[in-house]
Amino acid sequence: MAGERWRTRRRHRSGGSGRPRRRVSNGRRGVERAGGGRAGGAGETIELPAPAKLNLFLHVVGRRADGYHELQTVFQFIDLADRVRIARRGDGVVCRTAATPGVAEEDDLAVRAARLLREETGTGEGAGIGVEKRIPLGGGLGGGSSDA
Repeated sequence: MAGERWRTRRRHRSGGSGRPRRRVSNGRRGVERAGGGRAGGAGETIELPAPAKLNLFLHVVGRRADGYHELQTVFQFIDLADRVRIARRGDGVVCRTAATPGVAEEDDLAVRAARLLREETGTGEGAGIGVEKRIPLGGGLGGGSSDA
């Protein structure tokens, strides 16, 4: 958002490539960028938390022309989150980098959302999307929509 200040700090992780990771933050949930490099290069990877939520109130108020429902809801985030990694691709392909058991790629909400975003913005960029599932599938905690 305009006028926001972003803070960065370097930290090292054990394992993996051994490369430092930069945590980028504007005071909200952190974003990690592999390699600590500048934004913009093909292959750049960011890692984001996708928090679970507990619906305290959920009311279906209508149905849209595209088949989705209009919702009215009140929810609370809980201390459980998937980890979403997005690697930038210069070839325009949006795909998963690892399979989620029981979920076909064409049904994966994160992949569907990224493909729709690519189409709506007209970008030629693509993304490799990996989700480390910690939120149980079908548990009613909003993991799929949070990942998207």
